[in-house]
Amino acid sequence: MKFTRLKITGFKSFVDTTVLDIKPGLTGLVGPNGCGKSNIVEAMKWNMGEAGPSRLRAGEMNDIIFAGTKGRPSRNSAEVTLTIENNNEELLQAYTDSSEIEVSRKIEKDDGSTYQINNKEVRQRDVQILYADIAIGSRSNAIVDQGQVGKIINSKPQERRQILEEAAGISGIHARKHETELKLKSTETNLDKLEEIITNDVSRLKELSRQSNQAKRYKTISENIRKLEATILYQRWNSNKEKIEINKKQLESCTENVNQITRKIASVSLQQQNIENDLPALREENQKYSNILNKLKVEYDILIKEEESISLEKAKQKDTIKNLIAEIFNEEKLFKELDIQYKELTTNINTIKINTTDININELKENLENLKKEEAYNSEKLTESERALAYNTSQIENLQNEIVKLKLQKEETKNSLQKNIEEIKNLNTISKENNEKDVFLNKIDILKKKLKDEDSKEISTLKKLDIIVKKIKNLNEKIDQKKIVLQNKLRSIDQYNASKDILTKLFESDEKNIVINYLKFPNGFEKAIEAALGHGLKASLEKSSIEWRNIDQQSLKSLPEGIKSLSDYTKGVPEVLNILKLTGLVDTSEQGDLLQHKLIPGQQLVTKNGGLWRWDGYTHTENAKTPANQILQNKTNLIELTSKINSLQSEISNHETDILNLNSEINSSENNKIDNNAILLKINNSKIDIRSIIEKEQSAMSIYIENNNVNKTKLAILESSKSKNEYLFKKLSNELAICLKKELSVSQIEDLKKNINQITSKNNEKKIELNNYFSVYQKELSAIDNRENHLNQLVNEKSRLDSQINNIKNRIKNLKYNKNHLELDIKNLDLKPIQIEKLKLKIFNEIDNLKKKSNNISEKLLNKENENKSILNELKTYNEELINYREDKARQESLLQQSIERNNEDRERIYEKLKITPDKFNEIIDLSIETQGIEESNLALEKLIIQRERIGPVNLVAEEDSEKLRIKLEEIDKEKEDLINAINKLRSSIRAINKEARARLLEAFDEVNKHFKELFTNLFGGGEAYLNLEGSDDPLESGLELMASPPGKKLQQMSLLSGGEQALTAMALIFSVFLTKPSPICVLDEVDAPLDESNVDRFLDLIDSISKKSETRFLVISHHRLTMARMDRLYGITMQEPGVSQLVSVSLKDAEKIKVA
Repeated sequence: MKFTRLKITGFKSFVDTTVLDIKPGLTGLVGPNGCGKSNIVEAMKWNMGEAGPSRLRAGEMNDIIFAGTKGRPSRNSAEVTLTIENNNEELLQAYTDSSEIEVSRKIEKDDGSTYQINNKEVRQRDVQILYADIAIGSRSNAIVDQGQVGKIINSKPQERRQILEEAAGISGIHARKHETELKLKSTETNLDKLEEIITNDVSRLKELSRQSNQAKRYKTISENIRKLEATILYQRWNSNKEKIEINKKQLESCTENVNQITRKIASVSLQQQNIENDLPALREENQKYSNILNKLKVEYDILIKEEESISLEKAKQKDTIKNLIAEIFNEEKLFKELDIQYKELTTNINTIKINTTDININELKENLENLKKEEAYNSEKLTESERALAYNTSQIENLQNEIVKLKLQKEETKNSLQKNIEEIKNLNTISKENNEKDVFLNKIDILKKKLKDEDSKEISTLKKLDIIVKKIKNLNEKIDQKKIVLQNKLRSIDQYNASKDILTKLFESDEKNIVINYLKFPNGFEKAIEAALGHGLKASLEKSSIEWRNIDQQSLKSLPEGIKSLSDYTKGVPEVLNILKLTGLVDTSEQGDLLQHKLIPGQQLVTKNGGLWRWDGYTHTENAKTPANQILQNKTNLIELTSKINSLQSEISNHETDILNLNSEINSSENNKIDNNAILLKINNSKIDIRSIIEKEQSAMSIYIENNNVNKTKLAILESSKSKNEYLFKKLSNELAICLKKELSVSQIEDLKKNINQITSKNNEKKIELNNYFSVYQKELSAIDNRENHLNQLVNEKSRLDSQINNIKNRIKNLKYNKNHLELDIKNLDLKPIQIEKLKLKIFNEIDNLKKKSNNISEKLLNKENENKSILNELKTYNEELINYREDKARQESLLQQSIERNNEDRERIYEKLKITPDKFNEIIDLSIETQGIEESNLALEKLIIQRERIGPVNLVAEEDSEKLRIKLEEIDKEKEDLINAINKLRSSIRAINKEARARLLEAFDEVNKHFKELFTNLFGGGEAYLNLEGSDDPLESGLELMASPPGKKLQQMSLLSGGEQALTAMALIFSVFLTKPSPICVLDEVDAPLDESNVDRFLDLIDSISKKSETRFLVISHHRLTMARMDRLYGITMQEPGVSQLVSVSLKDAEKIKVA
């Protein structure tokens, strides 16, 4: 059983996925304060089921999710996974089919945690029990976090008892006891519910006898209601037949008015079409003249601006010429002055060169350099000798001290090594562990399999119960929903029928064979078809005054490239195929505006939203209102309404059937629920018995294994101490031999002193000679430097003047060239104004002629548009009248249709309520007798219905229900008896758990006390200590006190010791518990902080020996250098990016091997 890997994602500062390999031996975690080391410990505790946010340094559980930084967004989830190697047959028998166990915990923000074991979702309780079975948990003593040592020191005796409970392994027993108490409470609650059910069913039995009397009265009133309903239905049937005849006459009058106004509209529309055909040509001609005029005006304006530009350019160039003349004059004047200065400098330079004599100083310079080199060499040699003398003197003193110290340490190590060898020999004589543990494991394995089978049955039964309860709830909700939906659908169908009547009348015509009734096209193309065909949608497909003829036109021109024809989307009417082929479909209004000028005569463009662009310039936008608007849309709406009405009628029938079926399902589910409750009760009793036996076997096996682990741990500690002493003895012997070889003799130091005195004497003589020679050299060198500096200044000045004179010559030349070029440009500019004036005159005459032609065309266009406007107003008036007449017609048709439908509804209602046709009323009532009016009959009917409703719900099968209820009460009595027996068993189990816990606690106390005495003596190098139970006779209620006596001090309570002594004592207690009940992993978070170096060394020896002998893997967080050096491997926690932790690993064993190699 080994922990092998920890994987963290999104937990606190570990935003990226981080994997920590937990290998055998000691693993160290190091890093600066605040870098996230303790977050790793908290991640492990959280994975083990820790539910308290404060124990994870968080205000609430959402705070453990990475909250984001300036450079990183926050996370919505966090996940921690621990991998356990399950290759030890002693543990985790429930997972023998897996060689590796992965325990994962994941939290979603504001959504709680989920647990998984080997990718199977489990409860938090399952995870906690799994870890408790391997002697670890989120609050186990195997995880010693920051402040836990101090917590043990400052805690009260009652609180310290939890440490003993952990060692005794009764934390899991406490959890099972709590679980048993919860089941006891649940069983008692179920008993209370059963008693409540019995009381209710007895009351219901009394109620059933009363309901049978009500049923007789209910039947009598129902028969009277049927006769009265027949009378009312007969009266309504006759009244509705008279209304139908009146509505037919009014409809004929409305139809004649619609036909008259339709003929007027057709005549006026033809006139308006002729005018619209003339308008595009006039608009195009008018636009043509306007474009030409605008173009000529632009050209005229350009010529005027060009004239102004020429005048400005001439003035600018004249000013430039004046400036150039002034510059030329100034440059020539400067040239003359510089030429005079140049000649004077040349004369001075020649004079200085004649007076200068060569002085040879090379010899002086060479001698001086040789003396400097010799003096530097002597000084360097002197310094080296002095440094060697000082170093050797210091080394001899240090080596002599080191040799004395190593001899003493070597002798101490030798004595300790002999003592370890003797103790190991004594321990090896103890007999080895026998195989009795296999018997325990086989028994526990068989019992756990039985328990697992019972758990499976319980889970299966609970799932069935949950499904049944949910099913009943869902069925009731469905019934309520279906009733509401049914009422809404009935209201909707009435509204749809009224709308359908109105729309139907709008499309009625004397001629049924019209385009709109046969043209087929996809949804969404209604407005495009309306824009393309207009009133042609209502034209006849047969011989008529307004008709479509089927002409096979072969000379149709194709539409602009990339435009699809509207005929591609329609079918059913070949007569309109020609106009649809000439109609193109575009996506947007902008595309229509762009392509309109490319259309040839007869062609047009439309959009799906009703925009129209014709070849002759006629255009109306998508929002324009035209007489043809909404024709097809209303037709589509009518079809949709008919479909909806048919669908609703079918749905109403289905809903009524569904409600009956759902009520039947509810009764069946209630019976299943009672059966499953009985099964669940039997399973719980069986599980309690099995768990009791398992706990007894586990307790016996734990005591047996713990007794055999003590000697192993002692042997591990001694072997570790022996290895360390052997290594230390060899190391001290080697270091002592090296120090003896390095020791220097006194004669070597005396030779160094003599050599230093000789070099110092020679160096002083050379310094005197060098100073004398250097003063002569400096005087000669100064005179030569002064003359050379003056000559160089004069030569530099001459070069500068020569360069400046050449620059002035070039500038004068360029200025004269620019002046000549500008004078030539001015002559060319004087010719351009004459040419511009001629062009202006020509353009002015053309503009005058075009204005006259444009005015004539505009006048004709205005007259045509006024005439068109007048006709459109007249057409609008006729259309409004037509709409009014059609609305009147549709209203009358709707009234007639409603009367007919009402007549049909009455026929259906008569059959539904009375199961007869209208011609057979005489079978129920006497038609020869004069009856009262409908209102009086309705009042009488309402009174009878109220009387029947006052009776309340009537159970016509009350006698049958009464018998079923008696049987049910007998079964519930049996269940009640079973529950009482279960409660008694649960209470007995709790008493047994308490008894076993006390026994195991006392046994653990003896073991922990024994280890505590030994570890205290080892850590302090002497002294004595023991544990004491106080405060109560019951071990489960008593407190734990630590009594200690460090070497040279009296025996006293731990609270009276010094800070360092308290820390060592608390550590002794922690590891005593650990030795009593070893865990596969131990986590230590900065527990060495209060210890000095010698105590840290003892502490590390202890955990190293435990690791080697018990195969416990240690995870140690520390800032102490000695602790880091003793780790087998180190993980560094860094925070290079603020708020984000990263993990870096180094194996110290591998590094040591590389270094030796």
